[in-house]
Amino acid sequence: MQIINTLKKWLSSTPIEIDLEGKWNGFYTYSLASPQLLRNRKFHFDMELMLKGDNFEGFVSEEIITGEIEDQIVVYGKLIDNKIEFQKLSRYSYLLDEQGKVSKKEGIGSPVLTKYVGHYYQDMNKFIGQWTTRYEFENKEYSSSGMWEMESKTNH
Repeated sequence: MQIINTLKKWLSSTPIEIDLEGKWNGFYTYSLASPQLLRNRKFHFDMELMLKGDNFEGFVSEEIITGEIEDQIVVYGKLIDNKIEFQKLSRYSYLLDEQGKVSKKEGIGSPVLTKYVGHYYQDMNKFIGQWTTRYEFENKEYSSSGMWEMESKTNH
């Protein structure tokens, strides 16, 4: 059993060659703590990434709560071995009221920062992880979280 555990540890720590440059697509979901309207729904996105040394940057176009597509959302981050971390900066926030109505809010104090952390799973050829966001609007703090997945468009 010790040999199997050692082998599993070695395999999981072996660096994987992942080419981030190019086009990716995926989806994110909201956690079970989110309002009912957001749960059990996948919000799709397309991302284009460019490498900058050990880091990457790019743009994402994503489906938003109201079904629209928001373009040119900036992303930047880093990939170390098979762990990815990146941030997304959105110009707008979307608020959901008690009646389930969604409103797009402009003019928040600063761009909405969403943090993504995940790992590349070679057997599935995709990244899977968690996301979190927190921002303030009209002296009230909002936060959300959930999971996300993405895969290279060239892998289809």
